[in-house]
Amino acid sequence: MGIIVEAAVEQDIPALVELICAQETRWHQMDARLRPARAADEVENMLALQWNEFAAAPLVARTSGGRVRGYALPTLREFSYEFVADAQALEVFEPRTGFVESLTFPAPDEADAVLVASALLEAVQRWWQEQGAQAEMCHWPARDTCLDERWRAAGLEAFLQRSV
Repeated sequence: MGIIVEAAVEQDIPALVELICAQETRWHQMDARLRPARAADEVENMLALQWNEFAAAPLVARTSGGRVRGYALPTLREFSYEFVADAQALEVFEPRTGFVESLTFPAPDEADAVLVASALLEAVQRWWQEQGAQAEMCHWPARDTCLDERWRAAGLEAFLQRSV
């Protein structure tokens, strides 16, 4: 089974809403400190805002048969020492840092989960490289270890922030 990553289209929204809600439900069951899954209409509104707010095209991973299996919105943030808030951010980030919004994969027990994760992460990294990102950042719950191997293969490492 092949996975294709391409720009998302409006017709993908119902499948994306279902995937995002399922992932949020799984995460909340895994760790009750994470927010409960949002309602479908909230996720749909979030997608609409992302698609209108960011210059980058959202990416969707789909099977060769067209079934939507993952989602990511790669972004690039430029920080400058000229701005106080940016100067503080530059203690952690590089001047051109790639981020990914709403990274969504199928549940780890699904047969194509690793294929989807690999294909989507590779596409996001290509996008970051094309934009000249000097560093990359993804947010992912530390307790969701199912994709740790994929993160390492993509060159990403865990950064655990502890509250004091």
